[in-house]
Amino acid sequence: MHGIALLFGLLAAGCLYAAAPNQVLLARASRLRGRVLCSVAVTLSGTAAVLWNDALGWPGATIAVVLVVTGALSLWPMLGAWTQQRRAGFEARS
Repeated sequence: MHGIALLFGLLAAGCLYAAAPNQVLLARASRLRGRVLCSVAVTLSGTAAVLWNDALGWPGATIAVVLVVTGALSLWPMLGAWTQQRRAGFEARS
């Protein structure tokens, strides 16, 4: 269950990153898609907190979700920058 909670936190951070207007991984999100992605991120974060609650209690589960989401929010831009660099390399070769 804790692994699933961790994955939900990572996916929540990915949804927040995809909803950002300055992300480079996907096409720019419309307002509706941004709101949907933010709603999905909140739902995933809440589910992760519920899954972690049995072992950590509510305070620990909240802290765990905050740490995972904020930590993953620094990983998703690195993935976006790496993808953009690869795209530029492929376009230069063509």
